[in-house]
Amino acid sequence: MGALCSSNTDSPGAAVNREIEKAIEVERRQQQKVIKLLLLGAGETGKSTILKQFRLIYGSGFSNEERESFKTIIIVSIYQSIQTLLFAMDTLEIPFGFNPINHAPSTTLNHLHEELSTNLLYTTSNKSMKSSSSIKSSAQTSVWSSHLDKASVITDKSDRPPARKKDPYAEIASKIYRETIPLPNPVREAASRLKDMDLLSHGFLDQLEPETVDAIKTVWKDSGLQYCLRRANEFQLSDTCAFYLNDCDRFFCPGYVPTDADILNMRLMTIKVTETKLAIGKALYRIIDVGGQRLERKKWAYYFDDVLAILFVVALSSYDQVLLEAHDVNRMMESLNLFASICNHPLFKKTSMILFLNKIDIFTEKLKTSMVFLDINKYKEKAIYPYFTKATDTKQTQVVLTTVTNILVQIGLQETGFM
Repeated sequence: MGALCSSNTDSPGAAVNREIEKAIEVERRQQQKVIKLLLLGAGETGKSTILKQFRLIYGSGFSNEERESFKTIIIVSIYQSIQTLLFAMDTLEIPFGFNPINHAPSTTLNHLHEELSTNLLYTTSNKSMKSSSSIKSSAQTSVWSSHLDKASVITDKSDRPPARKKDPYAEIASKIYRETIPLPNPVREAASRLKDMDLLSHGFLDQLEPETVDAIKTVWKDSGLQYCLRRANEFQLSDTCAFYLNDCDRFFCPGYVPTDADILNMRLMTIKVTETKLAIGKALYRIIDVGGQRLERKKWAYYFDDVLAILFVVALSSYDQVLLEAHDVNRMMESLNLFASICNHPLFKKTSMILFLNKIDIFTEKLKTSMVFLDINKYKEKAIYPYFTKATDTKQTQVVLTTVTNILVQIGLQETGFM
């Protein structure tokens, strides 16, 4: 009789503990079903754009609220791009109204080559595309930093920018810029307005004054500013600025709502880690997008655990550009060094990597006027004619060979003195 009676009912605390353990187990099983992907690469390679494509193709796209918020980013981007170009014109000494066509050497052969090769390059690059301003941490961080230091240099001088061939019209433009007295005209007045404008004073932007929009359109049409755009690899400029400035009126129309293409071309530096979950087929993917600039890479190590694969993005078009954060480092070599450090990291010994060679459209355009093979030519009298070829494509090869034979005929006529 005095014995304590035991109860079959648990205390409230025990029941709570069991519920917590059950919740943890459920979460653990759910996590096992989630496929974790890391989206890595140097800054401005297009990582976030790849992620946007994932959302458009496999997710629900962008909400109306998101699209409204993107309007301000696009407007700021347009203004910053035009202001960057205007200040670059002063730095590079390019006068308004300068047009290299008025100063270019004109020979029948050069004209023929320019006409034929430009048409060919335009056609082939578009076919291929249709088919596809200068300014926590876990124990793994130290391992990551140490490994990066060791693997950051592949070869001596590997991260130095390649010697740039000076633009053939740079000296002419600079001479005109220094020797010409600038007289007031609509373009200079518009440029002055844009240079002096303080965007921060406008607060939250969803529109610009009509006078400012007109000023942007006026300077964008100037041939000198367009020539400056051609030399964009000599300064820091968003590679999608022409997309917006060529269609300026649309972005400033009342009621404008950004399209998917507008959002994909939008550039905004990633300064925080974003996680996107997408159901693709029967699998749930968790894609981690982190900033690619050097200061942002300190955050990477925290996300290295349990990664199925790494999506690494490289901008092919960056071969003639330097980093925003280090003007003595070539962007392509930075990507190559960064890829080596990730690929050869002990934590990723068995982790698959998917390599996106991005911005092929911009790369193809650049090759028309700024090809490495052309830049190493030291004999000005020597002509080099580049063509994109696909030897297994009979029709495309026929177009190339027809163009080449026409060039050879012209060369022969020149050699014999008939031209």
